[in-house]
Amino acid sequence: MKQLIDTHFHLDFIEEKKRQSFISAIANEQIDIIAQTLLPTQYQLIYKQYPVALSLGCHPWHIQDRQQMMYELQLFEQLLPTTHYIGEIGLDFAPSRLEQVDQGLQVETFTRIIHLLRCYEQHYQHPFIVSIHSVRSATQVIDILEAQALYQGNSQVILHYFNGTSDELTRHIRNGGWLSVHPKMLQTKKGRAYIQQVPLQR
Repeated sequence: MKQLIDTHFHLDFIEEKKRQSFISAIANEQIDIIAQTLLPTQYQLIYKQYPVALSLGCHPWHIQDRQQMMYELQLFEQLLPTTHYIGEIGLDFAPSRLEQVDQGLQVETFTRIIHLLRCYEQHYQHPFIVSIHSVRSATQVIDILEAQALYQGNSQVILHYFNGTSDELTRHIRNGGWLSVHPKMLQTKKGRAYIQQVPLQR
């Protein structure tokens, strides 16, 4: 059987006492995971505990206020040397989310993260594989990626669970971006059209 990799798996959603048995079970099935995290503090808690590729994240749903954001961003910068995987990061402008997390604070957090990635990549020749959440915010996400020149580096920028417009997707792909594909996309006409729009190698 060909080895499979789930590139967006939330190991931190599994009860701690069940994680090791889960990892053993998928290893027996020749399945690997890239384990996404929601905050640098969560990443730090499980870093080195399990034999999986761990992704350093700062999810927009989990931004509480400026003080918490600054603490998490400082930790994010400190942890960058420990991984080539970044996720899950991004923006979420769905009305229900904006009631909980300020749009301006989301944009500031995401911009700072992309700036950190670009600077670190340039200084240490350390590219990243970046998984980005972009609910109702693909244009703003792409604007920031372009402004911070992350597309111009060697990192691979992936829009995860993309549901934006065809024009936004075209812009992302022309910039050299990647798209993650999942089963739900195959269930809609729009999703299938988007998959056809993306070059096979990306």
